[in-house]
Amino acid sequence: MEARIAELEIKFMEQEATLESLSEQVYLQQQEITNLTRHLEVMKDRLKSMAQSPVASMAEETPPPHY
Repeated sequence: MEARIAELEIKFMEQEATLESLSEQVYLQQQEITNLTRHLEVMKDRLKSMAQSPVASMAEETPPPHY
């Protein structure tokens, strides 16, 4: 009986350690997701600003030096 209790205690401790490790991984992954989301927002803003300021039209461009 005591051996079974000791075995259950060992399994419980192993599960506790596994749960702690998994919780740490979830925390780190959430930090990475947050970081990637921030980068994505920055890239979206850059793309919007690039779309709002297109290259000048041909009429506005100065001719190349060989003309």
